[in-house]
Amino acid sequence: MEIESKFLVMEETDFQALESLSKLASYSLSEAKIQLNEDIFFDTENRSIMASGYYLRVRKSSGENGSWVTIKSLGGFEGGTHRREEYVSFLPEGTSVLACPDSRIRDLIFEFTAGLDLFPLLSLKQKRVIRQVKMGKRIIAETYLDRVNLKSKGREKHYNEFEVELKSEGSSEELETIRLFLLKHYNLAESTFSKFERAFLFMENLPEKTFLNLRERVFLRTACRPEKHVWEAGSDFDGT
Repeated sequence: MEIESKFLVMEETDFQALESLSKLASYSLSEAKIQLNEDIFFDTENRSIMASGYYLRVRKSSGENGSWVTIKSLGGFEGGTHRREEYVSFLPEGTSVLACPDSRIRDLIFEFTAGLDLFPLLSLKQKRVIRQVKMGKRIIAETYLDRVNLKSKGREKHYNEFEVELKSEGSSEELETIRLFLLKHYNLAESTFSKFERAFLFMENLPEKTFLNLRERVFLRTACRPEKHVWEAGSDFDGT
């Protein structure tokens, strides 16, 4: 289970302030690690993974000989916190996601797709600043300060995001303390979407404020797709 708070960084001055942090509330921060990521998201032609309530990501990070394949549930935002199912495995260079070493991920992909071919749905790039959040020797969380770049159909979108992901030695109460501190001291807006969800809405040119979640949108799109009627396929229907 992934538990995190996510924020859109609205001003460049706040981004720079977060980039140079040495403390976060009463917690100390480790030295920053810079990472360049390219994420490619896959689904079937009829988007059966999304219709099942999940998305499939393959992430290539700078300096790593291989990729990380991740399956996450869609949605999950409530009360300022994202809670999502998450399954992650390292993917050796040149290995297909269908041959992922983690049998749980392989089984989920087959369950969602029923063996249909996977296609790249969309991609994004981001420059990430990573720090550990500590209280003494305990690692409470990790922070990710991201500059995100989306491209789709000749359009581009750039935005900045700050994430605080809870680790096993931290508590939900500590994450809430950090969330409230950030909202009080920086010009941030709570992000209700994952990066995939935001990128998908951008690709489809859909507003981010919507009454339907992505799973519902994909389900309706599939359910309402016109099918061939029986009398158009050699049926003996005579029209009476």
